[in-house]
Amino acid sequence: MTRLRPVLAISAVFGLLAALPAKTFAGVARALSVDDLVTQSSLVTVGTPLSSQSQWELIGDQKRIVTRTRVHIDQIIRGQASSELTVSSLGGRVGNIGQIVHGEAALALGRPGLMFLRADQSAQYRVTGRSQGYFPLRADKQVGWRLAVSPGLSHLVVGKVRPAASELAGLSLREAMVRIGAAARR
Repeated sequence: MTRLRPVLAISAVFGLLAALPAKTFAGVARALSVDDLVTQSSLVTVGTPLSSQSQWELIGDQKRIVTRTRVHIDQIIRGQASSELTVSSLGGRVGNIGQIVHGEAALALGRPGLMFLRADQSAQYRVTGRSQGYFPLRADKQVGWRLAVSPGLSHLVVGKVRPAASELAGLSLREAMVRIGAAARR
């Protein structure tokens, strides 16, 4: 009997692990609709990240890595901006230390994206709703550009709103601009 206990314990652990859901999420966020993104943003633009730099900063009472990405403005959909701006995001790599902030928008250098942005106190921008406000653009021979879901998108708690990620992803840029314009007029 004493030899059987370790085998039973190990079997129980593997049984519990097998019962866990196959899909897990690193973060959970309240879903934002297209209307939410538009009303919370001071700028909606298509931009191409050109370069980024990460550094340690004191946020509250903790040192965190903040990445600042220089973005070229390709097209302004709503709001006003110069031809380039800086977008700040939490996480990044400094030396051999990296920090990942689940749900944060990860802007891909050299790849255009539709961005919902809001200015912070230092006249820099943050992506509204983190990864919910960033849609990488994929080339499409038929329509030019098509919106994709942000790779860092958290699991969304939907409630009564239709998430912008499900409403805009897959649309052509032109279709998305029409939808954003309609939300701005409300």
